[in-house]
Amino acid sequence: MKSNGISHGTNHSSPKPSGESVNIRKVETSDEKQETFGVKITDQETVSPIGKTPKPEPSNSSPVSAASGSASHEENVNAGLHMSSNTNSFRSPINIQRSQVVMGPRWKGKGSEAKALANPISNSISDLQSSLLKSNSQGILSGCSVLLATNPQQTELLNQTCFGRPIITVDKHKQWFQFTLEEAFYLCFSLSCMKIVDGDHNLKSNDELWEYMVSKQPYFVNSFKAYSHLRVKNWVVRSGCQYGVDFVAYRHHPSLVHSEYGVLVFSDGNANNRLRVWSDFQCTLRLCGSVAKTLLILHVNRNGENGIGSCSSPSCLDRFRVDERTITRWSPERCREDQQYLCKS
Repeated sequence: MKSNGISHGTNHSSPKPSGESVNIRKVETSDEKQETFGVKITDQETVSPIGKTPKPEPSNSSPVSAASGSASHEENVNAGLHMSSNTNSFRSPINIQRSQVVMGPRWKGKGSEAKALANPISNSISDLQSSLLKSNSQGILSGCSVLLATNPQQTELLNQTCFGRPIITVDKHKQWFQFTLEEAFYLCFSLSCMKIVDGDHNLKSNDELWEYMVSKQPYFVNSFKAYSHLRVKNWVVRSGCQYGVDFVAYRHHPSLVHSEYGVLVFSDGNANNRLRVWSDFQCTLRLCGSVAKTLLILHVNRNGENGIGSCSSPSCLDRFRVDERTITRWSPERCREDQQYLCKS
């Protein structure tokens, strides 16, 4: 079975990491099979297309949303997970066992969940969009970031929606925000609420911005597609550099809830060389587990458009698809009752 660069087949040549087995969970739809192996990988096809209005509920469905179909029966078979050098994969003999483990949100303090329900992120983003449009806001390109001067209302809305980071200046009446390239292009291209100029105050078109950002950040095409994929589902997305991942995803504002996912972005034929050997794989899982986060893999399926010049404009994003997989460590000692049940059956 092969799906998005990851193929499943028996392989007995690779050593299994000592001390624990690895389970992978693959959930396709509520009516299809759910398979788990002790590094659990959950595969989802429930992608919200860019351009649809995000739901206003703050209690967002998980990026691996709607994976709630229950298995009709349980099976225990030997399988292998293979990753070729071109498809960001790994190889190991593993056991598949049907189950579903979902880590819930960790709210910060009493009443945090109620505050989030009363103030959906989608409402704040709509208010921010209106405010930026009304003031004809213009960001300024500055290397690998974009700077924006804001008024007090916009400052509050940007803080609520977690776009950019405030910059401390001596002018108390004017606040500046610094955006990453993904954040700036999302506001400019996806929300169409901000314009961007260069250092000489020349207005940049979307195509010109795209070309500039791709030249500044080699993996910008994939990272922006992954970023917008989560943002359109009302997840708050921040840099994950302190956790060794591309992004971290919050259900609501970071002051109310801890981040639930550490996100790594992959695509067809990318050359970032991550998670290709067991040591990298285990290090990433251990790190995410130690900070109570689930590792989420976003695979950007570019439908073969990997050549130079194949993504010369942002219109190529409409032809891409994002596949989601969560990976978690699995210990057989914790699932001893399940093991006994499987033996009896």
